[in-house]
Amino acid sequence: MLVICFATLFVLFIAGCSDNQEKGTRDNTPLIPKIEALGTEVYGNNLVVIDASNSAKGYVLVKYMGENKKIRLQITTDDELIYTYALDYHGEYEVFPLTQGNKSYTINVYESIGGDKYAQAYGTTIDVKMENEFSPFLGPNQYVDYDGNSQVIALSQRLAKPANEDLDVVEGVYQYILDNIKYDYDRAANVDIGYLPNIDDVIDKGKGICFDYAALATALLRAQGIPTSLVIGYAGEVYHAWINVYIKDVGWVNKVIEFKGTEWVRMDPTYDANASTLDEYFGSGSEYHPMYLY
Repeated sequence: MLVICFATLFVLFIAGCSDNQEKGTRDNTPLIPKIEALGTEVYGNNLVVIDASNSAKGYVLVKYMGENKKIRLQITTDDELIYTYALDYHGEYEVFPLTQGNKSYTINVYESIGGDKYAQAYGTTIDVKMENEFSPFLGPNQYVDYDGNSQVIALSQRLAKPANEDLDVVEGVYQYILDNIKYDYDRAANVDIGYLPNIDDVIDKGKGICFDYAALATALLRAQGIPTSLVIGYAGEVYHAWINVYIKDVGWVNKVIEFKGTEWVRMDPTYDANASTLDEYFGSGSEYHPMYLY
Protein backbone atom coordinates (compact mmCIF):
# COMPACT_ATOMS: atom_id res chain seq x y z
CA MET A 1 0.00 0.00 0.00
CA LEU A 2 1.37 3.40 -0.93
CA VAL A 3 0.88 5.83 1.93
CA ILE A 4 0.51 9.23 0.33
CA CYS A 5 3.04 11.84 1.41
CA PHE A 6 2.11 14.77 3.62
CA ALA A 7 1.89 18.14 1.88
CA THR A 8 0.62 21.60 2.72
CA LEU A 9 -1.54 23.87 0.63
CA PHE A 10 0.18 25.91 -2.02
CA VAL A 11 -1.18 28.33 -4.61
CA LEU A 12 -0.24 28.03 -8.27
CA PHE A 13 -0.87 30.39 -11.13
CA ILE A 14 -1.56 28.53 -14.36
CA ALA A 15 1.26 29.27 -16.76
CA GLY A 16 0.78 27.46 -20.03
CA CYS A 17 3.66 26.77 -22.36
CA SER A 18 3.52 28.96 -25.44
CA ASP A 19 3.71 27.36 -28.86
CA ASN A 20 5.34 30.57 -30.07
CA GLN A 21 8.60 29.83 -28.29
CA GLU A 22 11.71 29.82 -30.41
CA LYS A 23 12.92 26.32 -31.26
CA GLY A 24 16.04 25.23 -29.39
CA THR A 25 18.89 23.24 -30.89
CA ARG A 26 17.87 19.97 -29.24
CA ASP A 27 15.68 17.55 -31.24
CA ASN A 28 12.33 17.46 -29.40
CA THR A 29 10.76 14.67 -31.47
CA PRO A 30 8.94 12.51 -28.91
CA LEU A 31 9.86 8.89 -28.29
CA ILE A 32 6.66 6.95 -29.02
CA PRO A 33 6.45 3.87 -26.79
CA LYS A 34 6.09 0.52 -28.52
CA ILE A 35 5.03 -2.25 -26.18
CA GLU A 36 4.67 -5.65 -27.86
CA ALA A 37 3.66 -9.16 -26.88
CA LEU A 38 5.81 -10.85 -29.51
CA GLY A 39 5.08 -14.39 -28.37
CA THR A 40 8.68 -15.53 -28.88
CA GLU A 41 9.31 -16.22 -25.17
CA VAL A 42 6.12 -17.12 -23.35
CA TYR A 43 5.46 -18.89 -20.05
CA GLY A 44 2.23 -19.79 -18.30
CA ASN A 45 -0.74 -22.07 -17.86
CA ASN A 46 -4.50 -21.80 -18.17
CA LEU A 47 -4.57 -18.92 -15.65
CA VAL A 48 -1.50 -16.83 -16.40
CA VAL A 49 0.48 -15.77 -19.45
CA ILE A 50 3.91 -14.15 -19.08
CA ASP A 51 5.39 -12.77 -22.30
CA ALA A 52 9.10 -12.14 -21.74
CA SER A 53 9.92 -11.63 -25.40
CA ASN A 54 11.11 -8.08 -24.70
CA SER A 55 12.84 -8.65 -21.37
CA ALA A 56 16.04 -7.33 -22.97
CA LYS A 57 14.18 -4.04 -23.44
CA GLY A 58 13.48 -3.87 -19.74
CA TYR A 59 9.93 -5.16 -19.36
CA VAL A 60 7.65 -8.19 -19.24
CA LEU A 61 3.95 -8.47 -20.01
CA VAL A 62 1.68 -10.39 -17.64
CA LYS A 63 -1.94 -11.40 -18.18
CA TYR A 64 -4.29 -13.15 -15.74
CA MET A 65 -7.18 -15.08 -17.29
CA GLY A 66 -8.94 -16.57 -14.27
CA GLU A 67 -12.01 -15.46 -12.31
CA ASN A 68 -10.39 -14.48 -9.02
CA LYS A 69 -10.82 -10.75 -8.33
CA LYS A 70 -7.79 -10.30 -6.08
CA ILE A 71 -4.54 -11.08 -7.87
CA ARG A 72 -1.00 -10.22 -6.90
CA LEU A 73 2.18 -10.30 -8.94
CA GLN A 74 5.63 -10.53 -7.38
CA ILE A 75 8.87 -9.98 -9.26
CA THR A 76 11.89 -11.04 -7.21
CA THR A 77 15.51 -10.60 -8.22
CA ASP A 78 18.30 -13.03 -7.40
CA ASP A 79 19.35 -10.69 -4.56
CA GLU A 80 15.85 -11.16 -3.09
CA LEU A 81 14.49 -7.67 -3.71
CA ILE A 82 10.73 -8.17 -4.03
CA TYR A 83 8.42 -5.98 -6.11
CA THR A 84 4.72 -6.56 -5.46
CA TYR A 85 1.89 -5.42 -7.76
CA ALA A 86 -1.85 -5.87 -8.11
CA LEU A 87 -3.03 -7.17 -11.48
CA ASP A 88 -5.89 -4.87 -12.45
CA TYR A 89 -6.96 -5.75 -15.99
CA HIS A 90 -8.08 -9.35 -16.16
CA GLY A 91 -7.66 -10.83 -19.61
CA GLU A 92 -5.35 -8.02 -20.76
CA TYR A 93 -1.59 -7.66 -20.68
CA GLU A 94 -0.06 -5.25 -18.18
CA VAL A 95 3.50 -3.93 -18.38
CA PHE A 96 5.99 -4.45 -15.57
CA PRO A 97 9.56 -3.12 -15.53
CA LEU A 98 12.75 -5.06 -14.85
CA THR A 99 14.65 -2.25 -13.18
CA GLN A 100 17.46 -4.16 -11.47
CA GLY A 101 19.53 -4.71 -14.61
CA ASN A 102 21.11 -7.96 -15.72
CA LYS A 103 19.81 -10.48 -13.22
CA SER A 104 17.59 -13.49 -12.78
CA TYR A 105 13.99 -12.45 -12.11
CA THR A 106 11.45 -14.80 -10.55
CA ILE A 107 7.90 -13.91 -11.58
CA ASN A 108 5.06 -15.29 -9.48
CA VAL A 109 1.31 -14.67 -9.79
CA TYR A 110 -0.91 -15.37 -6.77
CA GLU A 111 -4.67 -15.69 -6.30
CA SER A 112 -6.44 -14.73 -3.09
CA ILE A 113 -7.77 -17.62 -1.05
CA GLY A 114 -9.31 -15.42 1.63
CA GLY A 115 -8.12 -12.63 3.90
CA ASP A 116 -4.42 -11.98 3.43
CA LYS A 117 -3.69 -15.49 2.18
CA TYR A 118 -2.72 -16.28 -1.41
CA ALA A 119 -1.97 -19.38 -3.44
CA GLN A 120 0.39 -19.43 -6.40
CA ALA A 121 -1.34 -19.53 -9.77
CA TYR A 122 1.89 -19.70 -11.73
CA GLY A 123 5.58 -18.84 -11.45
CA THR A 124 8.75 -18.92 -13.50
CA THR A 125 12.30 -17.55 -13.50
CA ILE A 126 13.94 -15.74 -16.41
CA ASP A 127 17.52 -14.62 -16.96
CA VAL A 128 17.69 -11.08 -18.32
CA LYS A 129 20.45 -9.35 -20.25
CA MET A 130 19.54 -5.79 -21.18
CA GLU A 131 20.17 -4.37 -24.63
CA ASN A 132 20.67 -0.99 -22.98
CA GLU A 133 21.08 -0.26 -19.27
CA PHE A 134 18.55 2.59 -19.63
CA SER A 135 15.84 0.51 -21.32
CA PRO A 136 13.67 0.01 -18.19
CA PHE A 137 13.63 3.80 -17.68
CA LEU A 138 12.61 4.87 -21.18
CA GLY A 139 9.11 3.45 -21.59
CA PRO A 140 5.75 2.96 -19.90
CA ASN A 141 4.79 0.46 -17.24
CA GLN A 142 1.92 -0.09 -14.81
CA TYR A 143 3.04 2.80 -12.59
CA VAL A 144 4.00 5.15 -15.44
CA ASP A 145 1.18 4.34 -17.85
CA TYR A 146 1.04 6.13 -21.21
CA ASP A 147 1.06 5.32 -24.91
CA GLY A 148 1.31 7.06 -28.27
CA ASN A 149 -2.17 8.54 -27.88
CA SER A 150 -1.55 10.03 -24.43
CA GLN A 151 -1.43 13.78 -23.91
CA VAL A 152 2.05 13.27 -22.46
CA ILE A 153 3.51 12.83 -25.95
CA ALA A 154 2.44 16.19 -27.40
CA LEU A 155 3.00 17.98 -24.10
CA SER A 156 6.56 16.68 -23.82
CA GLN A 157 7.29 17.91 -27.34
CA ARG A 158 5.90 21.34 -26.53
CA LEU A 159 7.76 21.67 -23.25
CA ALA A 160 11.02 20.56 -24.89
CA LYS A 161 10.70 22.91 -27.86
CA PRO A 162 12.98 25.70 -26.53
CA ALA A 163 15.55 23.29 -25.08
CA ASN A 164 19.17 23.17 -26.19
CA GLU A 165 20.11 20.20 -24.00
CA ASP A 166 18.51 17.53 -21.86
CA LEU A 167 18.87 19.55 -18.66
CA ASP A 168 16.75 22.31 -20.23
CA VAL A 169 14.01 19.73 -20.81
CA VAL A 170 14.22 18.52 -17.21
CA GLU A 171 13.89 22.08 -15.95
CA GLY A 172 10.99 22.82 -18.31
CA VAL A 173 9.07 19.72 -17.26
CA TYR A 174 9.68 20.42 -13.61
CA GLN A 175 8.55 24.04 -13.90
CA TYR A 176 5.42 22.99 -15.79
CA ILE A 177 4.44 20.68 -12.96
CA LEU A 178 5.08 23.33 -10.32
CA ASP A 179 3.06 25.89 -12.27
CA ASN A 180 0.15 23.69 -13.28
CA ILE A 181 -0.37 20.82 -10.83
CA LYS A 182 -1.68 21.44 -7.35
CA TYR A 183 -1.91 19.01 -4.47
CA ASP A 184 -5.13 16.98 -4.37
CA TYR A 185 -6.15 16.75 -0.74
CA ASP A 186 -9.39 14.90 -1.50
CA ARG A 187 -7.57 12.17 -3.37
CA ALA A 188 -4.92 11.92 -0.65
CA ALA A 189 -7.60 11.51 2.02
CA ASN A 190 -9.58 8.91 0.07
CA VAL A 191 -6.96 7.05 -1.95
CA ASP A 192 -7.67 3.36 -2.43
CA ILE A 193 -5.24 0.56 -1.72
CA GLY A 194 -3.41 -0.20 -4.96
CA TYR A 195 -3.93 3.32 -6.33
CA LEU A 196 -2.27 3.90 -9.71
CA PRO A 197 -1.70 7.28 -11.37
CA ASN A 198 -3.78 8.22 -14.42
CA ILE A 199 -1.38 10.63 -16.08
CA ASP A 200 -3.79 12.19 -18.58
CA ASP A 201 -6.30 12.69 -15.76
CA VAL A 202 -3.65 14.55 -13.75
CA ILE A 203 -2.97 16.82 -16.73
CA ASP A 204 -6.68 17.45 -17.36
CA LYS A 205 -7.57 18.17 -13.73
CA GLY A 206 -4.36 19.94 -12.83
CA LYS A 207 -3.99 18.18 -9.51
CA GLY A 208 -2.54 15.07 -7.95
CA ILE A 209 -0.67 13.49 -5.06
CA CYS A 210 3.07 12.82 -4.85
CA PHE A 211 2.71 9.53 -6.76
CA ASP A 212 0.96 11.46 -9.57
CA TYR A 213 3.62 14.18 -9.61
CA ALA A 214 6.40 11.63 -9.97
CA ALA A 215 4.57 9.57 -12.61
CA LEU A 216 3.78 12.65 -14.71
CA ALA A 217 7.35 13.95 -14.57
CA THR A 218 8.70 10.49 -15.40
CA ALA A 219 6.41 10.07 -18.42
CA LEU A 220 7.17 13.55 -19.80
CA LEU A 221 10.91 13.00 -19.57
CA ARG A 222 10.84 9.45 -20.93
CA ALA A 223 8.80 10.70 -23.87
CA GLN A 224 11.79 12.93 -24.65
CA GLY A 225 14.22 10.01 -24.46
CA ILE A 226 15.62 11.06 -21.09
CA PRO A 227 16.10 8.05 -18.77
CA THR A 228 14.04 8.65 -15.64
CA SER A 229 13.19 6.41 -12.73
CA LEU A 230 10.15 6.80 -10.51
CA VAL A 231 11.40 6.11 -7.00
CA ILE A 232 9.34 4.99 -4.03
CA GLY A 233 10.86 4.99 -0.58
CA TYR A 234 11.06 7.07 2.55
CA ALA A 235 11.79 10.76 2.99
CA GLY A 236 12.38 10.93 6.68
CA GLU A 237 9.50 8.93 8.14
CA VAL A 238 7.17 9.64 5.20
CA TYR A 239 6.51 7.02 2.50
CA HIS A 240 7.05 9.06 -0.62
CA ALA A 241 7.57 9.13 -4.41
CA TRP A 242 10.14 11.17 -6.35
CA ILE A 243 12.28 10.89 -9.48
CA ASN A 244 15.90 10.31 -10.51
CA VAL A 245 17.10 11.46 -13.94
CA TYR A 246 20.07 10.53 -16.11
CA ILE A 247 21.91 13.51 -17.60
CA LYS A 248 24.53 12.98 -20.30
CA ASP A 249 28.08 13.68 -19.15
CA VAL A 250 26.83 13.81 -15.55
CA GLY A 251 25.25 10.40 -14.88
CA TRP A 252 22.30 9.56 -12.66
CA VAL A 253 21.20 12.58 -10.70
CA ASN A 254 19.28 11.51 -7.62
CA LYS A 255 16.67 13.62 -5.83
CA VAL A 256 17.61 16.80 -7.71
CA ILE A 257 16.30 18.97 -10.51
CA GLU A 258 18.80 21.54 -11.74
CA PHE A 259 22.36 22.71 -11.54
CA LYS A 260 22.79 26.20 -10.11
CA GLY A 261 26.40 27.00 -10.77
CA THR A 262 27.93 25.00 -7.95
CA GLU A 263 25.34 22.58 -6.65
CA TRP A 264 22.47 20.35 -7.67
CA VAL A 265 19.10 21.11 -6.13
CA ARG A 266 16.48 18.59 -4.96
CA MET A 267 14.27 16.89 -7.60
CA ASP A 268 11.01 16.44 -5.77
CA PRO A 269 8.03 18.44 -7.06
CA THR A 270 5.91 17.70 -4.01
CA TYR A 271 8.63 18.99 -1.73
CA ASP A 272 9.61 22.01 -3.79
CA ALA A 273 6.03 23.22 -3.99
CA ASN A 274 5.92 23.13 -0.19
CA ALA A 275 9.55 23.54 0.83
CA SER A 276 9.00 26.10 3.56
CA THR A 277 6.86 23.70 5.59
CA LEU A 278 8.34 20.31 4.71
CA ASP A 279 11.97 20.86 5.67
CA GLU A 280 11.40 19.15 9.00
CA TYR A 281 10.27 16.01 7.15
CA PHE A 282 12.60 15.99 4.16
CA GLY A 283 15.62 17.91 5.39
CA SER A 284 18.54 18.50 3.06
CA GLY A 285 17.86 15.39 0.98
CA SER A 286 20.07 13.11 3.07
CA GLU A 287 16.93 11.62 4.58
CA TYR A 288 15.72 10.19 1.26
CA HIS A 289 15.92 6.40 1.33
CA PRO A 290 14.94 4.75 -1.97
CA MET A 291 13.37 1.30 -1.86
CA TYR A 292 11.97 0.61 -5.34
CA LEU A 293 12.57 1.88 -8.86
CA TYR A 294 9.86 1.84 -11.54
